[in-house]
Amino acid sequence: MDVTEPSGWANVVETAEHEFGSINILVNSTGIVNYTFFEGYTIGQFRKTIELNLFGTFLGIKAVILSMKKSGSCSIINTSSIAGLSRYPKLSGYATSKWGVRGLTKLPH
Repeated sequence: MDVTEPSGWANVVETAEHEFGSINILVNSTGIVNYTFFEGYTIGQFRKTIELNLFGTFLGIKAVILSMKKSGSCSIINTSSIAGLSRYPKLSGYATSKWGVRGLTKLPH
């Protein structure tokens, strides 16, 4: 599925609930990376990286939250990267997106 499409997430949630009942765990583990120095990094590359790595994680959480509330006990696991904590030349989009995933994960839902 394309994690950047809300309809894909809706289908996954519907299928999971049909097969297994309420959802009680989500593991968001998406990531693409472009090894490019900042001056050569295109707007399109940056946008795609943020959309997949960060926005896809956001959509996953949004998609399962109501099902998780029904189940009572649940866990959301969002994978980030050490790149979200430090400076890495050639990883500007990836590091930015993973920093964002860390921030999103620490928010109360």
